[in-house]
Amino acid sequence: GDFRCDTATISFVDPSHGFIMCAYPAATAAGVAGPYGAVLRTDDGGATWSAVGDAAGLGSQFTASDATTLWSAPDSNSPVLKGVALSVSRDAGRIWAPVDLPELSSVPVGAEVRVEAGPVFSDASNGAIAVGVFVNGAGGGDAVWFYRTSDAGRSWAVVKKAIDFPMIDFPPASAVGQVWAARMLGNYKWTVSGDFGASWTEVSGSGLPPNTQLLWFDFADASHGVGTVFAAPGSNALMLSSDGGGTWHAADFGDARAKVPSD
Repeated sequence: GDFRCDTATISFVDPSHGFIMCAYPAATAAGVAGPYGAVLRTDDGGATWSAVGDAAGLGSQFTASDATTLWSAPDSNSPVLKGVALSVSRDAGRIWAPVDLPELSSVPVGAEVRVEAGPVFSDASNGAIAVGVFVNGAGGGDAVWFYRTSDAGRSWAVVKKAIDFPMIDFPPASAVGQVWAARMLGNYKWTVSGDFGASWTEVSGSGLPPNTQLLWFDFADASHGVGTVFAAPGSNALMLSSDGGGTWHAADFGDARAKVPSD
């Protein structure tokens, strides 16, 4: 069949079994007051795909923690001010239910809440997610709340709320793993955690262009990361790190694609 995919996210649980989330904003879905998504599934390594299910509130923040358990959150700010629109399916995408993340009910009315990174799962039981909370005009306060689960997402616990930098907007990026976390600060600084947000260490992030921070980044594990920076009008450059974000270097494609500006 034909499926609209403004954004498409793929997640494989093994070489044969995988899923695609085809997500699009509510403005393009008649009669739906929120983001919308459809799930496709393959059982032959991607050779063929079939439609599984669809629902309102789904988005490209998507992963499969096992062959039947899927997680999704919308790309836009949550329309629900008392929580974030994280959803789970435990039947491979057919039926979806909301996920209760503790303490978000204390967020003031009028605050913006959205998923910053994740959910990610290191195995079927252990997962993590970072939620951004922006209170307009607050100047400082809770900005990114880090959650983890050890029971396949049936319960979530706040590990540590990051409150040590002024909040004038959402930070450009956050990343989470099983016991580690990383985030960019608003003043070109980079900070990492090896105990899932209980403590933080600022790193130099050397190799990035002067006065430039990562526009987007992600980590495959606690050491290996990838990100993008502004390179020239209309183009970005790909950056790589193999030491947890301590140093970065531009990916070399051996051609004339966007180059990182020098001093």
